[in-house]
Amino acid sequence: MIRLFVRFFGLVCLAAGVAILVIDGTRSIAASEIETLPLSALLGERVAGLQHTLEALHPIIWNPLAMLVLNWPSCLVLTAMGALVLWSARRKTRNAEFAYRS
Repeated sequence: MIRLFVRFFGLVCLAAGVAILVIDGTRSIAASEIETLPLSALLGERVAGLQHTLEALHPIIWNPLAMLVLNWPSCLVLTAMGALVLWSARRKTRNAEFAYRS
């Protein structure tokens, strides 16, 4: 049952990433230059709370690591996260080779 919810979350992330990719593509065509929506713009006001939480854990987590990820295009982050979640929730195939040995 948990695998169902994990797969659903992965599909939602993947769909959101593709939708944002289409929006970024439309904006880029209209502006005649590549424009992407960074993850920090997608999160909006929640970045301040995230900063406070991560700096409470350790300052190095916020400044080089989280700032790097927050400046990446949101379509890339959401699509990669959705693909990783779907890959981790896939059904493991059983190796039936042992049944055919003679």
